[in-house]
Amino acid sequence: MTQKQRLRTYERFMHAMSMHVVTMNQDKIRQGVMLIDSWSYAHRVGNGELGPRAQQQCVDNVVRKMESYA
Repeated sequence: MTQKQRLRTYERFMHAMSMHVVTMNQDKIRQGVMLIDSWSYAHRVGNGELGPRAQQQCVDNVVRKMESYA
């Protein structure tokens, strides 16, 4: 995934989260917050024991989930 694709995914995700906040869709807000938490965890998982490639795969898995969030 390129940086441009990743940025586009983050932008779409944030806009979707914003709309769910406006409409007070608590289930989707909760799902979005859990994705954010997973994204954060993926950046620190393994406490440095994972190699850069394995670490990036963890992050990419969460970003793919963000892509399908609507």
